[in-house]
Amino acid sequence: MAPLIRIDPYMGVDYLLSSFFVLVVGGLGSLQGVFIGSGVIGGAETAASTILGGTGGYVTVLVISILFLWLKPGGLYARR
Repeated sequence: MAPLIRIDPYMGVDYLLSSFFVLVVGGLGSLQGVFIGSGVIGGAETAASTILGGTGGYVTVLVISILFLWLKPGGLYARR
């Protein structure tokens, strides 16, 4: 891929953060939680990015993740 796109050390950080926030919302150990978490995070980021711009989407995802960590630390479908 190097001849086609520019390579830098931080090129996967956005995907890594998104997947971490999906796990925070959905909970570890549950495939159903991953699907629900990805829908919540992806939908919120897309809607907020459309309305508020790119930075607003990231801020919205961060706020949702903080709320989930505060109100439901195990996630939606956490394994007990």
